[in-house]
Amino acid sequence: MNVSGKKTTRLLSMLLVLSLLLGLLTMGVYAQPSQSDGTVKDAILYVINDDGQLEYNVVYSAPVAETVQVSGQGITSLEGLKSALGTPEDLGDAITADLTLEDGVVTKIEITKITPRPVVGISWKKDEIGDDYKGFAEAFERNGAIAVFLPQVKTEEEAVQVLSELDGIFFTGGEDWNPSLYDQTQSPHGSSGWNDARDTSDIYLMQQAVKLDVPLLAVCRGEQGFNVAMGGGLIQDVPYYLGQKVLNGEISPARVTGVLSGPSEADMVKLKAACEKYGIELPEIFKNAVQDTGYTMYDDEGNRLGNPYDKETNTYADFDEGCEEGHLRVQIDGLIHSGGTGYHKLDASNEGIGISENSKWLYDIVGSNSIDLIATAHHQSIDPENLGDGLTVVAKSSDGIIEAVEYQDATFALALQWHPERDALEDTRGVDVDQDLCNALLKALVNYAAVHDAQEETEVQLPFTDVGADAWYYSAVNYAYANKLFNGTSATTFSPDTQMTRAMLVTVLYSMEGNPAVSGSLSFQDVASNAWYRNAVLWATQKGIVSGYSTSEFGSDDIVTREQMALILYGYAKNKGYDVSAQGSVSGFSDVKSISNWALDSVEWAVGESLLSGKTGGKLDPTGGATRAEVAQILMRFCQNVA
Repeated sequence: MNVSGKKTTRLLSMLLVLSLLLGLLTMGVYAQPSQSDGTVKDAILYVINDDGQLEYNVVYSAPVAETVQVSGQGITSLEGLKSALGTPEDLGDAITADLTLEDGVVTKIEITKITPRPVVGISWKKDEIGDDYKGFAEAFERNGAIAVFLPQVKTEEEAVQVLSELDGIFFTGGEDWNPSLYDQTQSPHGSSGWNDARDTSDIYLMQQAVKLDVPLLAVCRGEQGFNVAMGGGLIQDVPYYLGQKVLNGEISPARVTGVLSGPSEADMVKLKAACEKYGIELPEIFKNAVQDTGYTMYDDEGNRLGNPYDKETNTYADFDEGCEEGHLRVQIDGLIHSGGTGYHKLDASNEGIGISENSKWLYDIVGSNSIDLIATAHHQSIDPENLGDGLTVVAKSSDGIIEAVEYQDATFALALQWHPERDALEDTRGVDVDQDLCNALLKALVNYAAVHDAQEETEVQLPFTDVGADAWYYSAVNYAYANKLFNGTSATTFSPDTQMTRAMLVTVLYSMEGNPAVSGSLSFQDVASNAWYRNAVLWATQKGIVSGYSTSEFGSDDIVTREQMALILYGYAKNKGYDVSAQGSVSGFSDVKSISNWALDSVEWAVGESLLSGKTGGKLDPTGGATRAEVAQILMRFCQNVA
């Protein structure tokens, strides 16, 4: 494998520690024709194949002109580029380039960036890796990563060892979750066929990924398990759950578009009451009950009883609990969460929110609050009444089923109810799916994994006794210290919980600029000529980065508020000539009216760049202060996202 020494060490280490590492397995992609003629900016290059075509942006390919111009990053020929890219079995570094296409042919390749490929681990369910899992690996590699299949772990310590070798982790779909993990027994048509070894492994990996701030993306079963790992619970069977909502009058019977089983005679009484509530006649769909053909049942101790229904004799076993009468299981608004074509629309109609504009990552990745087709394949989902600690719901379909959550205190932790990876390489179910959108979600994990990789490369041994390796801000403080953004409060202390003052923040920016020489005078009476921060304040005011409360007062020792920090960083970014066009929505924050008018533009920019995010209770807390640890985190994101 043609990767850096660091990556080779990681892979060998994992092999030695856990004695089971499955390497890269690739499969063919039905490459689409090249994108439209003109310039393709920031194309992710994969390989130049045996047919002489350049494969890029995961699913596209184009022939390369014999006279193609190749330049940038020390590569000046097509052969040099081909060697640098490597082959699917022996990939080189990740290469990004601007491509010029004429009549579908690549005529110019301007290489803009060459970076080490981050290592993305893929959780798996059994020893044999099926073609679907092989496709997952190739999709991540075509998005710029190195993909490895992970062994299952049995302890927290093993999880930490595995994660120490990764830059990002992907949790796949699969079986139901054991309901005992969230203190429940099986509900009608609920959890069955769970895999305790896999459940244990994934939960340890998820919990430690959050603790160590390893970027993660979880889908389907992975999303549900992420909620369990964070202390939440699940809806064990979505159709049964929705049926109960209809019977309780929480959803109008008129919105039922499919009946999988039921209703029973007892349910008919409740249905008629629900129809009276909504002022409607009993919909035709309920007038002929659908036979309940059972499900794999377990007793309260988790022992398997089997399916109570015998299709040959059309009879029910003694242990049956309600199937003979018929559990009402329904579909709402035409949404089929499991089965059918495997796709449905995600939008903000009825109980849905679509995709929240106040998400930290999802809305920016998708670029819209709705998706026409999401690939769903599971009858379980996150229980909105039992959400895991620290999780934020960022997508919900019209029937109220949670489609995505984020752990917004992380560098990147996004969990989706649907499968973007399923159609990342090609349409798999005879439905025309947007491959670019599927890959945008995978690419987000790769991008943040690369950030994690870069942080590890710059990590140093911290001298601070008050910054533990398991602290949520450890990576940020390490980044700030390694990059000389700011020092500790003493040789051995960082004081992470001490709030940052206006003078401190300006001094940090002055240090980032290399402490340039300054001259001139200040009118601020609270900035003494011998103050340790005087030159920083003089520099920042002369550059237009910051101003005082008045011509005579700077407020040096005042705690810098979050909205003041946004304004100062916005001014610094503008002064540096950085792109400041990002604009995040703040309308969803419960304290949006607390944002000062003078700070609104800069706060929207800071939210758009993920420098500021919500706190508990959906608050932005614009007038609250920021600790040194929080500022370290924000400055790390500024350097990575803006600079």
